Amino acid sequence: MDARLKAAAGLVPRCGCVADIGADHALLSIYLVKMGIARRVIAADVKKLPLETGRLNVLEEGVADSVELRLSFGFENFKPGEFDAAVIAGMGGETIAEILQSAPFRLDMPLVLQPMTRCDRLLSFLNAEGLSVKRHIAAPSAGRIYHVLRVERGGVAGCDPLFEIVGGLDLTEPNAFKLMDKKLKVLRSTAESLKNIEGKRAEYLHVSELCRLLGERLASVKTQI
Repeated sequence: MDARLKAAAGLVPRCGCVADIGADHALLSIYLVKMGIARRVIAADVKKLPLETGRLNVLEEGVADSVELRLSFGFENFKPGEFDAAVIAGMGGETIAEILQSAPFRLDMPLVLQPMTRCDRLLSFLNAEGLSVKRHIAAPSAGRIYHVLRVERGGVAGCDPLFEIVGGLDLTEPNAFKLMDKKLKVLRSTAESLKNIEGKRAEYLHVSELCRLLGERLASVKTQI
């Protein structure tokens, strides 16, 4: 299992049962059980083939009594009260937001989210839905740095103008700083591409302001790293 998934596992609370959404080959599910983080895991994926590979992995690792594999898009084939925490990892931030929004029941448990892309869209959704970021780390893995979040329902909506970009990251942590420094470069490139496009003035001004604010924040913490 790669460092990205291990970082996600590190934010899962010890509990009775975890829903592993987007379980792929069930590597995270197996790890959660073998490390004693969860007594039981329901490993769900929308595709049959990864689940079949996951089934073989579960049998090989001797945890078939503790890991159930289930075909499901998000939580559509789950029932309330079946699990105490959930992990949604390895997919785009917009897809994670769609899964959370389409859940057939209220998710009132800790959620560990690991978006591969568009964390900004996910953070915006979380803020609008009253899901508070309790932990947010930047996890290096295979030459990249990934967002990993633990969120729970409740709390006050974030009023930080950079929340959709920074979320709850501690920018004095070197990996978080590197991740946001790269994001700043992307934002600057986006602003430059919008600069002279007719009808994109408002979007250009918004992105330019994000660039200014993020640049100032990174400059203010650079000496602390």
